[in-house]
Order: sequence, then structure tokens, then C-alpha cells
Amino acid sequence: AAMWPRTLLALAAARLAGAALSISAAAHYTCLLTPGGSGYCWGRGGQSTPGAVDARLGSPVLSLSSGGTEGFEHACAISSAGGAYCWGYASYGQLGDGVTDDVQQPLGTLWAFALMSSGDLMAIKQNNTATGMTELHVFSRASNFKERLNTFGTALHQTGVTFAFVLKSNDDLVAISKRYTGTGMTEVHVLSASSLYQSFTLNIGTPLLETDDTWKFAMKSNDDLVAIRQRGSGTARTEVHVLSASSFYQEFTLQTVTALQETGDTFAFAMMGNDDLLGILKKNTGTSSTELHVMSASSNYQNFSRQLGTALHETDGDWAFALTSDDDLVGIRTQDRDDPVLEIAVLAAVSNYQAKIMALQPTSASQSS
Repeated sequence: AAMWPRTLLALAAARLAGAALSISAAAHYTCLLTPGGSGYCWGRGGQSTPGAVDARLGSPVLSLSSGGTEGFEHACAISSAGGAYCWGYASYGQLGDGVTDDVQQPLGTLWAFALMSSGDLMAIKQNNTATGMTELHVFSRASNFKERLNTFGTALHQTGVTFAFVLKSNDDLVAISKRYTGTGMTEVHVLSASSLYQSFTLNIGTPLLETDDTWKFAMKSNDDLVAIRQRGSGTARTEVHVLSASSFYQEFTLQTVTALQETGDTFAFAMMGNDDLLGILKKNTGTSSTELHVMSASSNYQNFSRQLGTALHETDGDWAFALTSDDDLVGIRTQDRDDPVLEIAVLAAVSNYQAKIMALQPTSASQSS
């Protein structure tokens, strides 16, 4: 559908005051860069989202270009902060991040995060890797996440926005391919910790249909996989769909609505040590803090056992969350560049998450990447 380019042209004209540094055009997608570092893109077709590019990048744009014939439109930008970003159609790898998933908005390096059984932080570098594979960067809990213990490639190709990651109790890494899969279903690909993630122990489709960004994933203490449907099911509730580890994720043990209303991008989720489901509301909260909404496993997630504000201020999409084996909440403020971690805050479970036991800026992961 058309994206009303005249609206964006009017906005650009107001900023430009007659000056333009560059303009480039693909078949149905155009980008314009101003001398002041403002970038604008508009058009139709592809997966390219129109709008103000500098607002999405969070910094002025140094270079901006669009290209591609009909059905292959894409664009790339370089920010003043040094980040390189591409978005649009990606079927032939034209975005340069090693994956072929279409991207609707500027994305740089993609990272996911998980806590290992030791309490060490695993930072999963999904694309733009030196090895050409998904990479792991492990930071030591004993050093308050300042010391990097390991950086290595895995047996998994570079991945994109269609992948999610969780850890099993033995630290095996479960890569969840949500869509564009060979089986037409959500798939699990398990990399063994014992092989230093160099070999797979399982590659299989599940009974769960292909999923999208409205689904998140977590792991129970018995390694059952919890698929959390946040919205769009017609029930007006957040749902859980549990696939059993004992069936190699071929059977559901629970499919139900929860006590939580439909949720959006302001929510994150984690499984607690007793398998209660923790919903983390990051912003637009009643307490003006990051809030926790705990649904009890004993009620099949039909009842809340706790709902409370925390000692952490409201957070946004730059924050990822994980739980330690003691249910301490680890908040990780991230960025989509080679240095993924800007800040870490740890809230103590024994204080009912009212006290921070650590807040720091660790050594970046890029020093040996």
C-alpha cells in the first residue's frame, strides 16, 4: 500500500529549507539526506518502513541510500555514532548481515541475552559476526560481568529477527526459528554446551505453527519450552503453550490463557525457579518503575501471586531481562552495535526486588570480537 510520500516530503521540505545533501531511489522506495544529518525515506513495496531515519537510529545520519528493483527494495544508513544499518527486502542477503529475513526498520547488530547455570551472562551475537556464524560472548558473574571468559562461534549460521534463544538447565542453547522454516512450523535447534556449542543435539519442527513478534519464549526448570502468545489470539489474554522436553517438543502439556491481559512490546517474560511465569512491564506503569506481575504455576497461570513495582526505573525496548538461579532479576541495557551492553542492574529477590545489589557498565564484548 502507498505510504503517503507527500506527507514525508512536506516534512522534509520544512527541515530542508531548500537544501539537500543526497537523494536516492529504488523501484518504489526513496531516501533523502539533509546537510544537518536528518534522513527521510518513503514509498511502497518491500518491507521498508517509511519515516525519519535519524529518529529511529537515535543519532544524525552521515550517509543514506536506497536501491533495488521492484520486489527487492532496501536501504542502508551510517549514523554519526558509527553504526551501520540496513533494512528492506533481504531474500538475496542484500542487507549484508548474513541473513535473509526481511527487516522493516533500521537494524544494526542483533543481540540476545541469557544467564547460564553458573550465573555468567551469555551475550548471543546473531549477525555481523567475524566468524560468519552466530557467536557467543560469555561474561563472568564473579567479576560483576566485567570479565569476558569466552568468545567463540557456534555451529549455527547467522540469525535474524525470526530467531529467539533460551538456555536449558544444562546450558545447552536452544535456538528457536519462528518463521520461514523448512517445516512450516516453529523449529528448535539445540546446541550442546558439552561441545562448546559446536554441534547440535536436536533439529526439529514442533507442533506449534510458525510464530512472529507477538510470541516470546522461556524455559521451565524441567526444560519444557514455554511459548508465550502476547496478543492476537482472540481470547484478549496473554496465552501460554508448553511443549514438553520429554517428547522432544512434539507434544503440548498445557495450552491456556493466563491472568494477564493481552500484552505488547513493553512486556518481557521469564520463568522463575518454581516455574511461576514472570511478566515484566517495562514502561507506562502505575508505579513509575519497572513492574513485576507473577503468575503462579500452581494455578496454571490463572492467578497472580505478586504484582509490584521495583527499585528499577521505567525501562524501554533497549532493556533485556533474565533471572538468576536465586530469582534475582538482571536487567541489561543494550544497544545494537558491537558493544552490546551499556548498563547492568541486578535486583535482589530477597528484598522483593526493592533493592539493587549491583549497577554497572561492564567491559564491552567487542574487544576480542
